[in-house]
Amino acid sequence: MMKKCEFGSSVMKYTLVGLVIILLVSCSGTANQTPSSSPIETAMLTATEPVETVMVATKTPLPHTQTPEATLVVIPSLHDLPSWLKDSNPNVLAALITDDLKRIRDVAFFNAATGERYEIPMPKDTSGFFWYDNMNFGFLSKDLKTAYHIDFKTGNISIEAISPQSTRWLDKDWVNGLVRSKETNNDFVFDKALYSNASKNKSFITECAGDPNTIVVTDTKTGQVIWESDRLENAWVTDCTWSPVDDNQLAFLRGSPKPQSDFVTENISLTIVDVTTGKIISTFAGNFGGLAWSPDGTKILYQDPLVHYQTYGIPFQDAPCILFLDTGESRCLRAIPRLVPEGYELTTTFDYDWASDSKSIYYAYLYYSPLKEEILGNLCVYNLLDGHITCPTQNLEFLHGRSAGFGTISPNQEFIDFCASVATPLNDYADNSNNVVIKFDGTGFFSWTGAIQDGGPTVCSFSTLWRPLP
Repeated sequence: MMKKCEFGSSVMKYTLVGLVIILLVSCSGTANQTPSSSPIETAMLTATEPVETVMVATKTPLPHTQTPEATLVVIPSLHDLPSWLKDSNPNVLAALITDDLKRIRDVAFFNAATGERYEIPMPKDTSGFFWYDNMNFGFLSKDLKTAYHIDFKTGNISIEAISPQSTRWLDKDWVNGLVRSKETNNDFVFDKALYSNASKNKSFITECAGDPNTIVVTDTKTGQVIWESDRLENAWVTDCTWSPVDDNQLAFLRGSPKPQSDFVTENISLTIVDVTTGKIISTFAGNFGGLAWSPDGTKILYQDPLVHYQTYGIPFQDAPCILFLDTGESRCLRAIPRLVPEGYELTTTFDYDWASDSKSIYYAYLYYSPLKEEILGNLCVYNLLDGHITCPTQNLEFLHGRSAGFGTISPNQEFIDFCASVATPLNDYADNSNNVVIKFDGTGFFSWTGAIQDGGPTVCSFSTLWRPLP
């Protein structure tokens, strides 16, 4: 699951082989490490309510478009790959590393268990990177027509043609992580790893941030608008999210601002629509804001409407709630805002998301100590089955004076990658930030700087990609 980590041509000819030579200049080492944090302290609180390697060229071309044939070029191999990259079992995280001052742009691979690091310079003619599977990695060209394919088992590098179908709605300006998903017809399609507005099977994309009064849904294959919401004056769309189980279902929020206010706080409704038929599946009224649909499709977690204005300094200190779609009932997790360390005050909670099994909630705390004049970040997990709250970062000294934004979780649910920043979610400016990886038992801390900007603060690698499971 992937979430934010920040608060801010034709087929290539053999002449391109020279560009790949830079791939040979790689380095290995260990990420910035400090002694592990203390063993985890668990707050026991009870809830108040209970590749196969596949050629990317697709089999079905667009109308009147000839699918390019993949061209494989034999080029020198990567001979210094570390043993843990050649092994399919370790948890490995890929992250973009840039340095404006040294003009460096690499993809770094981190062994989550040890903090070991191996870097591959990113070719200048590429803009995105992705995993084919757990032993194959790729760089996508800027023109979206070709990919460098790296086989970690052998170290061999080849060049492949990419079908226009696979990148048909990918933004050419995107320079970061990509996901490669199989469509219903067994072809593959690329999407941004973060901020995707695509449905479950990538059949549709939605625009929720343009005209505040309207939602527009487009078919990704035909480019045709298939559904558009009714336009209601003085009723703003504030959020929309696709069903994780039904490709056709979209949930969205719409509400009205209070008189003489820009904040949407009145007459809020949550609507679920089938975009292929236009049929309204269900509508709920409530104090909704910041939707997160559970992976099993049965529940939607929400906060209050003002969560959309957090960067204006408006905190969320109430309990998040869960809407059960089959009954329409809500359950609020009132234990969450009560977990406050001694000597601190709760500032806000944020970055709510679901565990892959829909049985737990991940989220972040921001505290403030008036005596120390210090902020403190924390990441926690709320277990819906027993109401217990577990916080793997609770004793992490690194977070004193920093906030912690929830990032991504390893496929085996053992590690967390997140962004620790001097800035907070309650402001809209950037400040020095670092990526952090830690185990869920509170040990194994290591960190790195994602980007060094010319004249700006250091920032996190905001689109990190965990290696898929074998």
